[in-house]
Amino acid sequence: MKLLMDSYNTLPEVPVFLDPPIQLSKILDKSHSDLSDRTLTTKACIIEYIFSDSWYHVQCPKCKNTTFKQGKNWFCPSDGILESPCSTFKLNAVIKDESHSMTVVLSDNATQELLGTTADNLRSDNTDDRKEVPPIAISLLGTPRKMKIRMTNTSKDNNIRFIVTNIEKMPSEVPPSMTTPPPDRPTSSKNTNEESAQNYQQSKQNVRRSLPFENPVTTKRKAARKME
Repeated sequence: MKLLMDSYNTLPEVPVFLDPPIQLSKILDKSHSDLSDRTLTTKACIIEYIFSDSWYHVQCPKCKNTTFKQGKNWFCPSDGILESPCSTFKLNAVIKDESHSMTVVLSDNATQELLGTTADNLRSDNTDDRKEVPPIAISLLGTPRKMKIRMTNTSKDNNIRFIVTNIEKMPSEVPPSMTTPPPDRPTSSKNTNEESAQNYQQSKQNVRRSLPFENPVTTKRKAARKME
């Protein structure tokens, strides 16, 4: 029981989208100072993915340097041949709401939330596949989602760029454990005994209520016959 309860206490944090969505046009109208250190919520759909040479980036899990494919292996300039390199998504996207569109950076975290998986799971050994976005990503084009968006750290007053940090999961994508209430905590023996006593008294009342109704006149006649 303790292990089960602990599992509820260590569930991964799920981003909450409580703030009402802001239209893209209003976000685009904000100044650099208005957007500084702020994360906004909007609702839009992805209509296009943008990337240069690959939709993912492979790096060394030790030093985080970019790795290169050599034959069937991945090679890190600092650590040599890697058995298990680390892949992250490297995608930009065009998002659109009812009236406006804008180009944004999709963070690795947001892309994982969108696709429901990691880049490592989607990357194949065939490096030619890096030039084609996975089918699961294509299937999600045009689907409105709530998104958390903020200005990038490298933005300038005259060149503001945005990054999507989180994307809301669809109801069917939320893990069952997030919607299942935790099990009841065990009660003490004292509480159990008190509940048993209450249940017993209640059962007695229920039995009394279920007895057949007797006419008071009939009851008096039965008592008189006994006395005779």
